Amino acid sequence: MSFRVLSAEIAHETNTFNIHPTTIRSFKDRYLLDGGQACVARGGKNTELAGLLDVGRDYGWEITHTISAAAGPGGIVTRDAFEMLTAPLITASEGTWDGIFLMLHGAMVTDFCDDGEGEILRRVRAVAGPDVPIAVTLDPTQTSRRPCAIWRKFCCPSRPIHMWISAPQGGVPPSFCSARC
Repeated sequence: MSFRVLSAEIAHETNTFNIHPTTIRSFKDRYLLDGGQACVARGGKNTELAGLLDVGRDYGWEITHTISAAAGPGGIVTRDAFEMLTAPLITASEGTWDGIFLMLHGAMVTDFCDDGEGEILRRVRAVAGPDVPIAVTLDPTQTSRRPCAIWRKFCCPSRPIHMWISAPQGGVPPSFCSARC
């Protein structure tokens, strides 16, 4: 039986001084793709999703990608947008998974909570249960003049993925991992 992985990509960098809310239209204007569309559109490019799919192919995983969504930097994310973006992930989290891999930005503020990514994780954990490993990539929002900043989206996901998969094989499961690319 194959290792079953659920994944999602939801990114927003909130500027709380921006008075214009970030709505579902804001995500549609940049990209809002269901799982299959996202794998086709983003799976062969320099993205975290491509890194996950490559590692998954190497290990023979069955990956179910639910959503890829991003909006440009903007105001606080509306509850309606947040609920629409997270619904496919939360619904899919009810399944039986060997692991969940989330590609988040790390700077989302919503009109109902200050930590959008924390709320996503809380909801996923509540549905998936305490025993399913969850790996998360975040953008540390750092400025780099090194050439590797260009390929960090692609190279960095493989590090937490390889650490994540080593845990069931006798490795030490990390509670936090930071990788500089």
